[in-house]
Amino acid sequence: MNSGMFEMLGSTVTIFMVRPILLQALAVIYIGLRLRDLRGETPDPEVGIKAVYHFFLTAGLFLVLGGLTVISIDLMNGTLDVRWAGRDKEFFNETKRVAMGLILAGGMCSGFFFGMLLAATNDRKFPYARRAFVGMRLAVSGVIVLGALTAFMITVLQKDPSLRAFEMIIAVFLVWGPTALIHLILLRYYTGWRQSPPRSRARAESQRRRPRDEEEHDEEDNEMA
Repeated sequence: MNSGMFEMLGSTVTIFMVRPILLQALAVIYIGLRLRDLRGETPDPEVGIKAVYHFFLTAGLFLVLGGLTVISIDLMNGTLDVRWAGRDKEFFNETKRVAMGLILAGGMCSGFFFGMLLAATNDRKFPYARRAFVGMRLAVSGVIVLGALTAFMITVLQKDPSLRAFEMIIAVFLVWGPTALIHLILLRYYTGWRQSPPRSRARAESQRRRPRDEEEHDEEDNEMA
């Protein structure tokens, strides 16, 4: 079995391992959105379908990032080893073909569901599902960056560190580091949006205003009398 088949097998196994995690995240996020919607002043009638759309958008983005990671690792192969004699190998090799398949499939999936969110939902008016899934993607990319950083520190402390290990760690950083940073900025931006107050707070504010209104009406009645 050649290296391309190994890459394809590894990618397929990774997808089947990540799928239950994504499904569990979808369930947790949907329950959280539904509970928040029950407390909100104006309920979102499309919270369920938007959660599904954002789920497939996220799954497609992870496929794209997985393909970019495979390409980055392949490009970094031998860059730190001056003795490496394989620089004249084929550029668009079988490993990159497998990675491009992941990128194309994930890109089409993400593009389709992103268009559905913009054209067929109220995602702009109620961005809470978008913010929740951005937070989930930030958590995943942050964990991957933390794992790569830990692997880098462990490799540095070895007596005879492997250059190939450094190459793979750098390749992961090049893909997932900017991904985590972008999602951190997006989450900060979405968190800064003005939100409608919960029903309980709105009810409390209305109860506070009611005695004042009653006092004003009483004063007006006294003046008229």
